Amino acid sequence: MAAITSEQAAEIKARFEPDVLKMPGVTGVDLGNGSTPTIRVYVESLGAAPSLPTSVEGVPIEVIERRFGLQG
Repeated sequence: MAAITSEQAAEIKARFEPDVLKMPGVTGVDLGNGSTPTIRVYVESLGAAPSLPTSVEGVPIEVIERRFGLQG
């Protein structure tokens, strides 16, 4: 199986993101730009993170605890 490109990962993220952002505790979604593209799902608390798959359409999911706030 061929490796997923960054462009393919971005398309997969765009399909996956709207539903994930509706989940309680999810604060954001972005792409990781390492040697293998990943979808990063940011959550308020790892202990209360929603149940997520380990990958979507061949792109690994990474769950990261982080809260975002307004910069003042």
